[in-house]
Amino acid sequence: MRSGFISADLASALQGVYLKGRIRQVDVKRRRARLRVGKYSQHSPLTDAPTSALLANAVAARSAQVFIFPDIVDAKQCLISSINGECYSNSCESCPSWRHLPRIGPRSNSWPHRLPEIEGFAAAYWVIPSRCYVMQSGGKIKESIRRTSELFYRFKFGESQLAYPLALGIANSLDLRGLHDFECIVPIPLSPNKQKAGEINRTARLSKELSSLLDVPVSKLLSLKWSISKHTLRTHQHLSAVQFELKYLQALNVRPVAKRYRRILLLDDVATEGSTLRCAVERIASVNPDCEIVAASAGHMVLRNTVRPGKSIMIS
Repeated sequence: MRSGFISADLASALQGVYLKGRIRQVDVKRRRARLRVGKYSQHSPLTDAPTSALLANAVAARSAQVFIFPDIVDAKQCLISSINGECYSNSCESCPSWRHLPRIGPRSNSWPHRLPEIEGFAAAYWVIPSRCYVMQSGGKIKESIRRTSELFYRFKFGESQLAYPLALGIANSLDLRGLHDFECIVPIPLSPNKQKAGEINRTARLSKELSSLLDVPVSKLLSLKWSISKHTLRTHQHLSAVQFELKYLQALNVRPVAKRYRRILLLDDVATEGSTLRCAVERIASVNPDCEIVAASAGHMVLRNTVRPGKSIMIS
C-alpha cells in the first residue's frame, strides 16, 4: 500500500458501488453533476457480487464516461411481483417491476382534508379501501393501481421487506414535489397494544429505510401514552373525525427535544382524511410553533375527496 498500488485480490474485493444518490444539479459548461447523496458505505459495497462484477466490467476502460441503462442491471427475483420474491439487495431503482408501479403525481391527489396547512404533503402510491366509491358506482380500478394497493396491503399484513420499495416511492414523491432538507424523520407511533401483540411497526420500518435513502436521522419525538385505535373509534364506536382527534391528542405525547428542530419530515404509513397527521402536527407545534413540517405517507386512500377531478384512476 505504501507504493500507492493495491493487489489484484484487494482490487477485486473492493469492486462495487459504495455511494448512491440522485442528480441534483448539472453544470454543462464545467461537465459536472452534483448528487444528493442517498445511501453510502465506507466498508462494504451496496451492490451484490454479480452486480458489482457487471459494473466493474462496464467501467474497466480508462478515460471513458460510462452510462448504464437501468434495464441492464437486473434485480434478483422481484419481491414486488411475487409473494415468494427473494430480492433483498434493494435493487428496486433498476427493477422494471418497481419502475412500472405508478407513483402519485404532484397534481393527482388532493390534500387530506383534515390535515392543516403545513409546508408540504407527499404520498407515494394509491391504496384501494375495502369500500371504494369507484367500484360502488360500477367502475373498475386500473390494474396498475391495484398492484400498488396490493403492495401496500402485503406490507401492512407482515411482509416487512417491502418497506424498502415503499420508502423509495416516498423519496421519489418528495423529489417530484421539491421537498428536501429535513433535519429528522418523525414516524407516527405504533399503539402500545399493537406493539405488545407483535404487529409490524410499519412507520418505524419505513422511517429506517427512508433515513438511509435521504441520509436523514430518525427521531422518535412522538409516543402514545395509552392504546388507541382509529379503526375501533371511527368504525365501531362511530366517532366523528373531530371526536377521534380529541381522544388521539390526549393520548399523543411529544418530547421537548422537538423544539430543537427547524424542519421535520412527519411520516405515516397511509393517509386517509389526515386526522392522525393533524394531531401530530398540533403536538409538535405546541412545543415548536416555528417548525416547518412536511408530511409524507407510503399510501393515500382512494376517496372521492382525495382523487383530483380529471385525474382518473379507473376504467369504465
